[in-house]
This record gives sequence, C-alpha cells and structure tokens, in this order.
Amino acid sequence: MCGLIAIFNFNNLRVDNNIMEKMLLDIQHRGPDSKGLINEGFYSLGFRRLSIIDLSDSANQPFQDPSGKYQLIFNGEIYNYKILRKILKSKGFSFFTESDTEVLLNSLIFWGEKALNKIEGMFSLIFINKISREIIVARDPLGIKPLYYYEMKDRIIFSSEIKPFKHIKPLELNESKIYEYFKYKYIGGEHTLYRKIKKVKKGNLMKISFDGKIKKKEFYSINKEKFHNFDIKDLYHELEHSIISHTHSDVGYNLQLSGGLDSSIIAAVLKDNTKLNSYGISLKDNERFDELIFQKAISKKFNTNHLPIFSNAIDYPELLMKATFYFEQPIVHSGCPLIYLLTKYSKKTSPVC
Repeated sequence: MCGLIAIFNFNNLRVDNNIMEKMLLDIQHRGPDSKGLINEGFYSLGFRRLSIIDLSDSANQPFQDPSGKYQLIFNGEIYNYKILRKILKSKGFSFFTESDTEVLLNSLIFWGEKALNKIEGMFSLIFINKISREIIVARDPLGIKPLYYYEMKDRIIFSSEIKPFKHIKPLELNESKIYEYFKYKYIGGEHTLYRKIKKVKKGNLMKISFDGKIKKKEFYSINKEKFHNFDIKDLYHELEHSIISHTHSDVGYNLQLSGGLDSSIIAAVLKDNTKLNSYGISLKDNERFDELIFQKAISKKFNTNHLPIFSNAIDYPELLMKATFYFEQPIVHSGCPLIYLLTKYSKKTSPVC
C-alpha cells in the first residue's frame, strides 16, 4: 500500500522533523517494512514502505538519482515498468535496482510530465526536479491511490491520508459537503468532508515552482478517450494482459474470491498458477447471502487453495469501527468492513491481493 508525506515551506523556513515524524507515525500501517525521510531545508519528504517489487533497501523511498538532483516519493505500482525500463536503457539510462520506483523516476527525468501518459498503473507521486526548481504532483487516471493536500499562503502539505493533517491544523467537518456525500456516496472535485483539506483530482497534476507558484492541469480524462469495438478474442487478450500485469510481485499474491463474475474471471486467467491462495468471506449466520458455495465451486474448477474467512453479525459493529477509522469518512458500502476483514487475514500469505 505505502504512504507518503511531503511538506513545502515557501517562506524558506526549515521543515520541523518532529512534525514529519508524528505525521509518518499516523500512516505506519500503510508501510510497515521501512521508513524514509529526507529534509532539504525548506521541504521534507517522508515515506512508509510496503515492499512488493525489489525488496532490497536500495529500493527504499524517498528515492533519488545518483546525482541527488531528482527525488521521488511514490505510492502505487507501475504495471508496464519492465517495458519502460528497456526503452530508458536504450536512451542511455543506467539502473541500480529492479524496482518500478527507479523506472518511474527515470521516466519523469526523461519525459517530464509526458511520462504520466506513458505509464500504466495506479499511483500518487511527488517528483522533485532541483535543476528546473520544480515539483510535479500527480494522481493516477482513475484516482485509485489517494493524495490529499492542505494549502496555506506560504506552505503546502501532502499526505496519503487525512489523519496526519491534525498535526498541522485541527480537523473540522466540512458541513457543506455532507448532503452531497450521502446522496452520491462521493464528493466531486477537490473537496473532502474536512474543511480546507482537498484531494488531488484523478488524472490531474500540480506543477509547483520552488517559489510557491502552483499550476493545475488535467493529463487524462476518460471522457476524451476514443473507444473501439473489440471482438471477443481481442477483449480476452486485453483482459488477460491487464490481470497478469497486476501480478508483478516479489512477495507473491493472493486472490480475493467471492464467487462472482469479476473474481471468477481473474481465477480463470490465473488458473495455471497452482500455488495461488484464494480468500473469501463466509457469512456463517446468514445462508441467504453466504457466498461460500460459489467460492468453493470456482476454487475447485481453477485449482486454488481456498481459505474461507468466517464472519457474523456480532463481528460487524467492531469491523465497521475499524474500517471507518482507515476509510476516514462514513462507510457508504456495507461490504467495506468485510473487505477489511478479508485483507487482514489474507496478508498472512501475501500483502498483495
């Protein structure tokens, strides 16, 4: 999962490491494998890592090139990093790790913001270019990875979660957005349920100069995409490519198996992996909604090692409280607490699911 924190003081006051340490502690659950911190005076980059690709310390973040002129913190995964790595090698770039982080850094060095349209993945990132004295902040096209910010006159702070901002300002309810949230189960644009805490919009980037000037730009919009008709073979090929590209991992991966259409298709594509563990929730006190029979049928057909996780109505209130803590706003999908339970247990065999 990973988590990032970035603080920029454009008044040239040095960032207080104590504040950064407190903020990083609030997102420790996102990255239990390592903690990284770089303080460059007027800005500081902090990171909590969950190691997935290249487990070595050399792939830890914050990540920088050998010259130290370019720096990156990045939460997510780049699925086409091996292809981009080959292209960049042909352009003269050297690599010192096997990580997708280094590929992303060099992509941003070589292509600048145009790299955002070349990479395939889920991400929130902050890239520092000391030569151009510019910062690029971006969030993936679908907004899978979160990225929040709090902007003041001469300061801006970024975080993967909202909780760390309490060390900067008291968290206050944004009452004007309550109706929108409960009606649509989502808040559009940059706003959140917290006053003055905004989110970087999906498919958007922010270019920030070292003197604090900010420009916002959309680099991707699904509304501007041109879609073509696929025959069934082309569709399966694209689906297979997408699923397999999501399995790049040095710590293995699991399958969340409900027995429904989506997870069953994934199981079918990955059927040749005989070591695949699958997990699913079984509601042992509610036969009407229990999906275990479907999970077992798909598991048997595609030869997964299925590990059901049993839950009941008594467990639900506690699960709801815990899921709400991590979700940081009221739960609007009743399945979220059960997904929390599923991921809690499935990480025992792999943190990738």
